[in-house]
Parts: sequence; C-alpha cells; structure tokens
Amino acid sequence: MKVVVLKENPPTHHMNEKGGQKKREAT
Repeated sequence: MKVVVLKENPPTHHMNEKGGQKKREAT
C-alpha cells in the first residue's frame, strides 16, 4: 500500500519507508 501513500501524501512517501506507515495510520 506504499504506492497509495505516495499518491495521497507525496511529501510523506520517503518517510513512509522509515516509519511513515505509523504516521499515516495515526493521521
């Protein structure tokens, strides 16, 4: 689902690799 995050949050795509997954869920 990383691709979905890239489109939804382009500035968070690079952070998603480190721990953006937790942030996108909490957001």
